[in-house]
Amino acid sequence: MSVGILGYGVYLPLYRVKKEEIGKAWDTGGRGELVVTGPDEDVITMATEASVNALKQAGISGDQVDAIYLASNSTPYLESGSTGVIADVLHCGQQLEVAEFSHTTAAAIGAWKAATDAVASGRKKNILVIASDSRPAGGGSEMELTFGAGAVALVIGDGQPLVEVEASYSHNTGFMDRWRSPEDSNVRDYDPRFSREYGFVRHVQAATKGLMAQTGKKTTDFDYVVLQQPDDRITREATKGTGITPEQMQPGNLFSKVGDTGAASALLGLASTLDKAKAGQKILMVAYGSGAAEAMSLVVKQSSPGSTPTVDAYLSRGEYIDYAHLVRQNGLLEKAGEVAESILPVSSPLHWRINREMRGIIGKKCNECGYVHFPLSSHKICVRCGHTEFEEVKLARKGIIHTYSLNYYMPQPFESPLPIVIAELEDGNRYVALGTEMKVDGIKIDMPVELVLRKMVVERGITAYGHKFRPIRAQASS
Repeated sequence: MSVGILGYGVYLPLYRVKKEEIGKAWDTGGRGELVVTGPDEDVITMATEASVNALKQAGISGDQVDAIYLASNSTPYLESGSTGVIADVLHCGQQLEVAEFSHTTAAAIGAWKAATDAVASGRKKNILVIASDSRPAGGGSEMELTFGAGAVALVIGDGQPLVEVEASYSHNTGFMDRWRSPEDSNVRDYDPRFSREYGFVRHVQAATKGLMAQTGKKTTDFDYVVLQQPDDRITREATKGTGITPEQMQPGNLFSKVGDTGAASALLGLASTLDKAKAGQKILMVAYGSGAAEAMSLVVKQSSPGSTPTVDAYLSRGEYIDYAHLVRQNGLLEKAGEVAESILPVSSPLHWRINREMRGIIGKKCNECGYVHFPLSSHKICVRCGHTEFEEVKLARKGIIHTYSLNYYMPQPFESPLPIVIAELEDGNRYVALGTEMKVDGIKIDMPVELVLRKMVVERGITAYGHKFRPIRAQASS
């Protein structure tokens, strides 16, 4: 038994925007494409989907997770944690330890190291490390042409790992390139060329050389190399003279398809590499974040079991949007008119009381007739037989559409036409929820759907999350 990655999972949003679309608006051009969040997605929803995949691959349930460490530079709050929503969806216990790592795109490596130390010391058994980012960029900036969105989750534990860390090396000078202060809405950059040469390139090269000197290895000893990817040109500059070949970097070279995913970048490249790596192969990974580089030597102990969707599976099914849709989703364009207010204020005590059961899709089953009520606290007496004793149950997350309706007249922030779906779940229960990522002409009776966490409404700076039905996107490779 040893400490390492017991399972990993990824998530990439459905929507894509071609960089040439952005370039047309600002007369700058652009090649490649970006993965961007949908209007009801954010760091938390992406992190949750990646986590569900990671737990499935590791073969453990949420109540077996001892801690959640979230790495991100774009969480919804400057003060107040973001992991509680994830814990509710995964059915983690209240004894859960939580921590958030931020302020650098290399934050995920710090979370990974902290998790490894906690497990190795015997203080924790299974820790979920999540990297999720969708950083804000100003219109017409270089960052708008490079920032993408995505999430990766790792289960760090003591067992039969897929991957082990052989060695790590840190190089930190305090150099400042990109930044975002509390007063800034978007990430800022003083001089991209200066940042590339004196920031990323020099730090990545120094961390790589330091790790090679520490371990006595050469870059040619590694089967694969994964680098943080702020852009594709910068990685080529950083590998000059290091002996690293394009072939070594190929599986993790995702920038032209995804963009710069911030704290998730290095781990997303690692996940793409692990989707193809075989037992015994070695991986060099280097992450970077404003003045600090982290290099790691990894050894693959087992091939990926293929029980969850791969990076390629998510990339294979995307939907393109134009620039107008992108800026609308980012809140730069707002539709005129009155904004709908929620019946139940997001910050109210009652909303807090029902959060766990709504996020976890927890109902109660009548011990007399078996009828399932949802949400958990909705009824004290069975509506079917009048019995008063119940058993708590978790509803299934997949099913088929039983019936649906389309609402074409919706106030802000809802977008019309808005699907309202009643689905027959795999456990026989019926569940009603809004639809997402659905086209009007694509919705069909008996169409397979799954419940996914999404943003429902934002009031007074507080985001209310709930589940929506989505057509099933990425399937496991085996």
